[in-house]
Amino acid sequence: AWRGPDDRATLRHLSGRRSGVPVRSKRLWGPVLVGSTEVALYTVPSGETALLKQVSIVNNGNLPRGITLRENFSGNGSAFMRVTVGGGADSQRQGFWAFPPGTEIRGISDDLTGCIVSGYGAELEGVAD
Repeated sequence: AWRGPDDRATLRHLSGRRSGVPVRSKRLWGPVLVGSTEVALYTVPSGETALLKQVSIVNNGNLPRGITLRENFSGNGSAFMRVTVGGGADSQRQGFWAFPPGTEIRGISDDLTGCIVSGYGAELEGVAD
């Protein structure tokens, strides 16, 4: 995933605009129950770049639960988010993660019953280089 000071340049490159790029968010996946078996949440469509801007995590259980999100393949991908959510609580994580076409986002919980996870962002035509 691309992160850092070049993210604005990535947006300009993908949109063909000079500055102030409006990117309207939509739900990319979810709500999905993420348990102790890793599950595919979302795959970036061919020819597009996905911008993940928010992840919503809801823990309906009584105990704290951890969630890990990875990019690419089971066990081999890079973890880009690790969150522990208290029992009966929810968490909204804001950020900016850009993923190239074909990237698969996967999730796993440290608890069998897990948490409910949704992702919000945008899909832009083109591939950032």
